[in-house]
Formats: sequence, C-alpha cells, structure tokens
Amino acid sequence: MAIPEDITAQHIRLALRHIDEHGVPPRRQATRFALVHRSREYPPKYVLSLAAELGLGRELSPGEFGGGPETNQFLARRGFDIQGEGRVAVEAEVERERPVRPRKQVVAVQPSREVAIARITLRDPRDYSPEGAADAILQAFTREWPRGVTAGITITPGGLAFVQHEDAWAGSQGWETTPRDFQAAVYRAEPNLRRILTNPVLKAVRQHTRWLTIGIDQRWGPEDYEHRPHAELVAIVDVERGSVVGWTGKSFPTLNQERHLIQAPLESHFLTIGRRRVVVLGCHDLSMYNPRGYANQDPAGARRKRCDKFRRMCRQFSPMIVVQHPHSTDSPNIWRTAWAGLRDDLPSVQCWASGIYYKKNARGKFTDVLRSTRSSEGVLDIVVAG
Repeated sequence: MAIPEDITAQHIRLALRHIDEHGVPPRRQATRFALVHRSREYPPKYVLSLAAELGLGRELSPGEFGGGPETNQFLARRGFDIQGEGRVAVEAEVERERPVRPRKQVVAVQPSREVAIARITLRDPRDYSPEGAADAILQAFTREWPRGVTAGITITPGGLAFVQHEDAWAGSQGWETTPRDFQAAVYRAEPNLRRILTNPVLKAVRQHTRWLTIGIDQRWGPEDYEHRPHAELVAIVDVERGSVVGWTGKSFPTLNQERHLIQAPLESHFLTIGRRRVVVLGCHDLSMYNPRGYANQDPAGARRKRCDKFRRMCRQFSPMIVVQHPHSTDSPNIWRTAWAGLRDDLPSVQCWASGIYYKKNARGKFTDVLRSTRSSEGVLDIVVAG
C-alpha cells in the first residue's frame, strides 16, 4: 500500500508534537535514518504512522508502507530534513533510487473520496470570539484539509464561539424553557453567526463540504457561567446557499445547569440533510444514552422523562448519522459508554462523531481521544493546532 498523499506537513508536525509529549515506543525507534526537526531526531516511519492516524483518522501500520527511500522521499517532499547514518542528508540518494514525480502528476492521479463526517478538531490555545472561530474554520479548510477529499457534513466543537450579553435575560429557563425562549436565544446568536460566516470563510468551506455545524454559547449577565441564564446553541449551515437550515442546542442540562440553561426543543435535533437522516446533539445530550446515569435517575423526574421521550423520538427517526458537540474532551472515557449505549439502541446509525477540543494537560492521549469519539469508518479529522 502506498503512503496516502493527503498526509500534509501539518499532520506531520502534529505527529512530532505527539512524540515530544509521549515519546516513541521501544519497537518504533529508528536505526538508520532520522527526521531532524528543531535539533531533535524522530523515527521517520513512526512519524508517518502517527501523522496518518492524527490527520486522517485511520491507522497506517508499519507493514502497509516501506521505510527507507519510500518514507524518506515522502517526508522530504513536504519540507522535512532527513538525515542518514553519519548525519549525511539522504535526499540526493533518494532521488537517484526513486525519482520524485512532478507534483502535478501526483495531484492528477490522487483519487477523490467523500467521507460522511469531517470534524474540525482544535487544540490549545484558542480564541473564543466569533472572529477567532472564523479564523479556525478558515485555517481548517485552507491549510489543513487534504486534497481530493470532501465531506457531507463538517462539525466543530461545542462553544466554538462565546458571546457575553450584559443585559438581563427576559424569558424562562431551565425545565420551564419554551420554544419561544429558545427562538429568542437564537435571535441573539444570529448576528454573531454572521461574524463567523464571512465571505472568505464561505468560499473556503464550499470547496470541501456541503453542511457545517457551528457551536455558539451565550450568557446573560456578568456572573459565573452556570449560574446565570445561558444557552449552548448549534447552527446547521447549508454552505452552498450560505443559509442556516436549523438551530439546535443542549436539551439535557448537567445538574448544575438545571435552573439556568435555556434548553433546545427535542424536535430541533432531527434533520434530513443531503438525503441522510441526521441527529445533531449538544454537549451533554449524549448522556441521555449513558446506562449508569439513566439508572440513577428518579423514574418520575424531569431528567428521566426527557431521556425517555428523546429515545423514543430517535428510534422513530432511525438516524443514519449522529454528531455531538462537546465543549472539551480530554479523556477517551468521557463519552465512550454513552456512545455505546446509543449505538446499541439505534442500529440504523452508520457514522457518528463528537467534535473535539483537546486542552493542554489532558488526562488521555490525543490519539486515544480521537479513536474513542468516532466511528471507525467515514470520519475525517482536521486538526487545527494552537
């Protein structure tokens, strides 16, 4: 199997950062060649395996591609310094053994493919303003997106942008939220969505995907987030037309949010886009499928009623795709049980994924977090590093 040409220099740099943080397994140490970057040496073949997993969402095992000239040439073409024994550069030797085809030829033979879901995965540091959200999207679609790949729907983490409103919230909240309250929150979010979806952003996005989700969090009043009225919204955008086809958001609050979250109506989670039945979840909504949490609920309480109603609606809808918008995910175990519960209850689901914001000092490895929050097929990771 040839090395995938859609591995970019940014994917390789992410692999180098991963090695800086976690080291190299004993069996993957280099013997003859080294990728030299910022005065550090890295094993070239292991770097490519990691780059494929981090950037493309699929593992590239050592037996699938050759070391030596094949790996070294690939890395050198992307601007990396490869040194051989005795600290001698190997690029000239690689050229003699296997001439590099002109770049236009590589592009011409690169097959196009479509994935069901792409997710823009963010790492620290990040800017929570609408302008910062626009910059992250623009970087994902112009610098990091692999050639020849398109996606049906591209998702972002929850709270990609955060907006503070200094005035007071005039509607209801918590379990008393009405659809009218939710629409009032959407109305306040729309101007900030327009700040994100600038013409350059839409132009870049249209080249690679048809649908885009954007998380916008809002808070009313100057005090702490969870104890003031707040909404965690998600806009679903038809990028070809540049219009919003639906708004949803968090419908299942955490215990600390029960009194203050402006909840999204359950009906807002269900959409048919591109002939596919899609369920769009806010951050904590996936927990409605956590068996342990469900068992601990009061059978007559609001939380149990919300879970039962939503599960019935999902079974009737029979979704093909489910996407979730958590605010941050630093461990592979946070959503593992809930995703398993959802897949057991909804056999119609073909592809699923959580939007990922991976913070510094996380409890789990980045690769493990990515692997545990997506289906094994049909999902592409576009990593935007801070």
